[in-house]
Amino acid sequence: MIFISFILCDNFTKEITFESDSGILILNDDNFDYAIKKYNYLLVIYYYPWNKIYDYLFPEFVKANYFFEEYNLPYKIGKIDLSLSKKIKNSLFFFTYPTIYIYFNGQKNIFLNEIKSYIEIIDYLNNKKKGFYINEDEPEELEKIIISNNYNLLSTLNNKKYKYENSIIKNISNNSIYESKIKFSFCSSRKCILKFNEGIFLLTNPKKKIQFNHHNMTYEKFENFLFKNTHKAGESISLFNFQKILNHNQTTLFLIYNSSKITIKKRSNLLSSLEKVGKEYKDKVFSFSIDSEDNVLFKSVYKIFKLENIPCVILYVPSKGKRYELNLEINEENLRKFIKIYFLNDYEAIRSGNIPIIQQSTCKEIVGKNFKEEVILKNKNILILFYDSSSIKKTKNNEVTMFNKLADFFKNYTDFEFAIMDMFSNEVKSVEIDSIPSIYLYFAKDKKKPFKYKGIMLYQSLEKWIMNLIKINN
Repeated sequence: MIFISFILCDNFTKEITFESDSGILILNDDNFDYAIKKYNYLLVIYYYPWNKIYDYLFPEFVKANYFFEEYNLPYKIGKIDLSLSKKIKNSLFFFTYPTIYIYFNGQKNIFLNEIKSYIEIIDYLNNKKKGFYINEDEPEELEKIIISNNYNLLSTLNNKKYKYENSIIKNISNNSIYESKIKFSFCSSRKCILKFNEGIFLLTNPKKKIQFNHHNMTYEKFENFLFKNTHKAGESISLFNFQKILNHNQTTLFLIYNSSKITIKKRSNLLSSLEKVGKEYKDKVFSFSIDSEDNVLFKSVYKIFKLENIPCVILYVPSKGKRYELNLEINEENLRKFIKIYFLNDYEAIRSGNIPIIQQSTCKEIVGKNFKEEVILKNKNILILFYDSSSIKKTKNNEVTMFNKLADFFKNYTDFEFAIMDMFSNEVKSVEIDSIPSIYLYFAKDKKKPFKYKGIMLYQSLEKWIMNLIKINN
């Protein structure tokens, strides 16, 4: 431990003491106010000692602090143990643990669990000064914009003529999804326009720029442009940004896990698999990861996605109001299979009746249009009776009636669902039925290889067969 002392004079003399842990200032209720006044650029980590993410990130903060000292940069890093600093804990609201606040000249800007390495810390602090104007007599700033590792947004629109458009950009710059990713800059000087033309540009490196069509510009159009062009496959998000991402109405893959209940190696493998597969299918689906340990308001995610176990992978399809859960081990191969099943044309309807608005019994009636959603993508064992309404017996004891009775009898076995499908008006690609009526079981673990019931179509025989399946499943 290193002790550093400062003297603060304000009508009286008071000694302010900082302890240092590997170069990181240890802040508390007594010295915090002095620290944010003393340092113009101060990154503060609010944490609890039991948090594993903090243990993982702390060495990265030490490396970043060493870099700042080595190159004499005006940035300082401090940490606050909330279990020992009750005054600070009660004065702020925390979305996650650890929470990181960046203080610029005493003003805080929240930044939630996006940082993973010391390189990102350095890059983030160097690019946090967003929304600044580049003067014509400062042409070197043009080059600084495109050197950064982060995305850079440059508007060369004249601020008087395009006041509305530039105001949208300024509002977006305060959106927590983008404030850590993008450096927002404005320059309508002649040199800027000669170099970039007049418009709004997203710069990713000196050679690549993406122009946004600012005619009839709206906040929604511009935000969707940034969302699609700055998304990184598998990127970590906070719960604070979770609802904002859902509001984009884009097909999205979520990996949800709890870092306190899995090893660091397991966590690394999960995130690596999501990132690799997310990159392969980036044109079809967005991919994000959420650490439930790092989000104190995580109950709302459970409520929206109806989660039972984590870690898990959810494919959210807002256009259909559906969410699908991966029912296999989370790895690269199974993630690819999961996405392929949804996006390939297998199990699409060739013929279909209308989807029933109200289900008349425990046994669900499905049609060609919703076969993929209700059978293939659902994380359940599905028993389905394929029948032909044009040839079924018009009696009380026909196959459909019998199957409905079985569904009522087994309704408390939540791992199994019962369904019926009329093949007279429905036909599904890749579903081949060799005889009608037939009963097939689609196992949750492998929906591509359904198991056919080959016994007699009697209630007692089917009940015994299903009981054996339940025992095997358990």
